[in-house]
Amino acid sequence: MKHFGLTRNGQNYKRIAEAFSKLNENTALYIPETLPDGRRSIIMTQLFSRIRFVEDGLVEFKFSEDAGPLVFELKKNYYSFQLAELARIKSKYALILMKLWESKRFGNQAVTTIQGSLEDWQDWFLGEEKQWSAGLFKRNALLVASEELENKLNVAITLTTIKKGRKIVGYEMQIVDNRQPTTAEVIQHATENSHQTDIYDFLD
Repeated sequence: MKHFGLTRNGQNYKRIAEAFSKLNENTALYIPETLPDGRRSIIMTQLFSRIRFVEDGLVEFKFSEDAGPLVFELKKNYYSFQLAELARIKSKYALILMKLWESKRFGNQAVTTIQGSLEDWQDWFLGEEKQWSAGLFKRNALLVASEELENKLNVAITLTTIKKGRKIVGYEMQIVDNRQPTTAEVIQHATENSHQTDIYDFLD
């Protein structure tokens, strides 16, 4: 329980169990994908494949096969989002934007600007082998991702279209992070709401 800043006792163990139970019930994920033959599909899965509670206070959990790679990629390359924040994100494009944001972010700076050509943005979101029209890409990827992060995280996003004449050649996105808590706030929040504790402490 040290990762939660809690002492080892029955009441705290119960709180952690209840937190994991709620997460297990409320972390449905919908991951769009394109099959090798070009057909589109959606994988319906969840964050955990199993959670085990042992009577001596040990808690073990395993991420699902589909969600695991996304979580560990965030852990490996990017800023540690809180478990409750990550659990609220449902769309693939919102997760991609989270990863992109943290790859472009310097430390814990509040304002991050991401600029790239239309080809850059589509490579980041769709991969090198897939291309959409500029309008479709903005509507179905950039705006979907931006709106979900704004609605579910305490961030503000401004998207500017870059044009050369009448042709769209790129985008500039500014993300303002309003989530910055003090250390004391983090400790207090973890104590009062254990399900808000940073997931990545478990991965070290």
